[in-house]
Amino acid sequence: MVCGKRKKKLRFGLREIPVLWAYKRSLFEQTELFLPLLFLLSAFIPWLVYGNLVWVDFMLAYEGLRKSMNFLVPHCEHSKTDGK
Repeated sequence: MVCGKRKKKLRFGLREIPVLWAYKRSLFEQTELFLPLLFLLSAFIPWLVYGNLVWVDFMLAYEGLRKSMNFLVPHCEHSKTDGK
């Protein structure tokens, strides 16, 4: 007979199996499918890979600056008026 705490741990572990499987599947897809494709692209069209990396860096910098500015200078929400 399984005691109460051990039974809860077993149920909790069984619920996590689909989450862990999805995580492992995504890691497999990244390493086994995307990395060889990126290596081939960098071998034959290196300017495309570097251009994409620069674009992504600019987008991340923009998002970081926007979130920092929203944190430092919060905008007040304007209430909608009917014009009366």
